[in-house]
Amino acid sequence: MSETKLPKALAQAISTAFDLTTGPMIHVTLIPLTEKQEHVLVVNMHYAVADGWSLGVLFKDISLAYNQLKRSNGEPTAIYICMAFIGRVCCARLHRLHC
Repeated sequence: MSETKLPKALAQAISTAFDLTTGPMIHVTLIPLTEKQEHVLVVNMHYAVADGWSLGVLFKDISLAYNQLKRSNGEPTAIYICMAFIGRVCCARLHRLHC
């Protein structure tokens, strides 16, 4: 992807509206940059599911998953770390909103 196309792709990735009644409350987009496997990961979260603590845990888990995937030659086992985190945070937030 050329440098001139990246801002448009980023704008498109963050422009999707959140629907509080149906979700999802987290939008994740992976934008390919080059043929050398370089990408930009865009994580767009509604404030109802994001705070300082949860963002720290999320980005730590993403970093851990990324490093595990690099070491495992692309085996998808580490992806479940992020999915488990997202499930924990979303369920905790939804439980608090409905109580």
